Amino acid sequence: MKILNTKYSVKLLFTVLLVIGILIPVIFTNSFFYNLFSKTYDDEHKSAISLNAKSLNYALDQYFDKYSIVFDVISDNIVWEDLTDINDSLTIEEIHNLYSQITLDQNVGIYEDYADDYRSLVELISSYETNESIKAIYIGTPDKYVFTNEIGDGNTVLFGYEDETFDCTTRPWFIGAVANDDDIFWSAPYVDRDNETIVLSASKAILDNYDAVVAVISMDIHIDAFTEEVLQFKFDDKYSSFILNEEGKFILTSADNVGLYIDNEQLVEFLSTEDAFIEIDGIVYTKIQNEESDWFIIQTYPQNQVIGDLAELLRSVTIFGLILLLLIIIIAYFLSNLYLKPIMILTNHFNKIENEKDISILLSDSIVNKNNEIGRLFSSVQNMQKSVKDSMIQVEYLSYHDQLTELNNRSYFEKSLVVLNTKKYLPLSIVMIDVNGLKLINDAFGHSAGDDLLKLTSTILTKNIRPNDVVARWGGDEFVLLLPKTTLKDAKQLIKKLQSSTKKLQFKYGDVSLAIGVATKEEEQQDMFKIFNLAEEIMYQEKNNVESSVRSETINTIINTLFEKSPETKDHSIRVSEIATAIAKGMGLPDNKVNDIKTIGTIHDIGKIVIDTSILEKITPLTKEEREIIQNHSSIGSRMLSSTHEYTRLAPGVLHHHENIDGTGYPNNLKGEQIPLESRIIAVADAFDAMISPRPYKDSFMTMEEAVIELKRCSGTQFDKEVIQVFIDKVLPKL
Repeated sequence: MKILNTKYSVKLLFTVLLVIGILIPVIFTNSFFYNLFSKTYDDEHKSAISLNAKSLNYALDQYFDKYSIVFDVISDNIVWEDLTDINDSLTIEEIHNLYSQITLDQNVGIYEDYADDYRSLVELISSYETNESIKAIYIGTPDKYVFTNEIGDGNTVLFGYEDETFDCTTRPWFIGAVANDDDIFWSAPYVDRDNETIVLSASKAILDNYDAVVAVISMDIHIDAFTEEVLQFKFDDKYSSFILNEEGKFILTSADNVGLYIDNEQLVEFLSTEDAFIEIDGIVYTKIQNEESDWFIIQTYPQNQVIGDLAELLRSVTIFGLILLLLIIIIAYFLSNLYLKPIMILTNHFNKIENEKDISILLSDSIVNKNNEIGRLFSSVQNMQKSVKDSMIQVEYLSYHDQLTELNNRSYFEKSLVVLNTKKYLPLSIVMIDVNGLKLINDAFGHSAGDDLLKLTSTILTKNIRPNDVVARWGGDEFVLLLPKTTLKDAKQLIKKLQSSTKKLQFKYGDVSLAIGVATKEEEQQDMFKIFNLAEEIMYQEKNNVESSVRSETINTIINTLFEKSPETKDHSIRVSEIATAIAKGMGLPDNKVNDIKTIGTIHDIGKIVIDTSILEKITPLTKEEREIIQNHSSIGSRMLSSTHEYTRLAPGVLHHHENIDGTGYPNNLKGEQIPLESRIIAVADAFDAMISPRPYKDSFMTMEEAVIELKRCSGTQFDKEVIQVFIDKVLPKL
């Protein structure tokens, strides 16, 4: 029995300790939360009323912008241009008569244009006054004339009204608008003098070119409509909102005190301070001043609201804390054995990977092969490691290799240079290599052909170097070799070997040509950067020496390829060359000019090498896009020829052989003698042969007689008159 009592006592003690252990954290938590959140809740309410104030300020801006448009439309009416002149030039009686006649739609003689503009203004204002928010729109002038629709019988619109007992220039709306220059003046609410309703007045001065006041437009707005429209933007209805002017007069409020002054001197003083918040008698106030009206938007909340919200929070925290603590104890008991050990295994595993810097360290198979969630988790970690390792290998390979040639890239070369630039590897030779004519190959045969040339070059380099040598693609059309323990003499022997290998290659677009420069570091104190620059400089010197001849050979290859690709183009080019040569001779041009024209005639369509055969031999009419492709051939051909010294002078003749004398040709719309003579001659020969020769896209072709008639018809517009005449008189009879 004592044993049972002892066990019971232990359980009771444990229970008491557990309760105390729970209650103490709860008490301290409540105290902590009270101290922590009392200021937080206060800040939250302050933030909320600030947001409310900003929302109402935005509403005011939107409201003002809406009526600003009305003022702008009325102000833009052309009636104001003549209003001052009429008021200054007519007597009071004449002015009354004028507006009476206008109102009765009577003819007013010389003022009829003004009357039409005036009636238009009346209709415009009347249309705006159909808005339920607008009570009235009226206009006052410095001459004390009032233009309004409120005075008169029934709905009669009476303008030009003057009341000796009423001086509009002394009214707040008139004075405020004049003081505001071209900006809208918003008055405080006041009791309307006609029917004792409260209205809000907005007014704007209309100025002439000399900034003198022509008139003031004023608009009375029902205060109820204003209040309803602005308050709909209120962010949170649980906070009080009202608007005051600088003097403390109510502009907007939910109470019946609009237009009255607030009975709170401390709050009025607060309006003129830079403070954002103030607490008065347990109420917190904030303010925002609207820039357009200078009104103050006031938002409030009672301080006891913070205490109430905080008490509610603490009750919720206490209940939630007790429930959460109980759940944590229960869940922790069941999950600790299930997940804690696997987590520790993973933690130790990743620590080992980090310490040894080896991602290939794997988990043991006994853990990975467990048939449960933990086993599958470990298996996923294992697969992730393998994937990361494979990716790292791939990234490392790509970071040091050129994707096109699969050679080492510039980064690898620079890294190798740092390693080999030591006394151990001297003499250290650098060989710079440039593939001649690559750009021309790309332009003529496409980048795939240029890629083939680069890959062919990389194959030559790889086959001719030693295992310890470094070969890399430096960039673009350049390669570089790094040869450790290699004298300058041995490096030059390698260059001869490379040049010999290139001559044996079969490249379908011509011979492979390399410009090569070499320099050797023999002494440890020599600057490797200068050695590199020397090799590069020698390479560029050789490139300058052979590039022109290489490009000329490439041009010849391009021409032959074009003629093989399109036999029709070859036959056409030969005939154009013969006709153009005959015209040049007939014009008495010197032999060198005749020879140039003969060559241009042969190669004038060289740019067509880049155009697909399906377009060149298309039977149906060309599309707009296809026509633009065809028209580019003269520009492409000119660029090709400009790249070689031998053909540079012929490039303009090829570029402009489709220009017209009247400037309607292409590519540059040249006209008359702006077009090179060679181009004008080729144009006639090209057109004549095209007209008399069969083409895939033509069902028939012209006879020579018909072609001559067409040439004559286009003489002076498409073709040069002199060239046409020489062709008809001296060349045609021999054809």
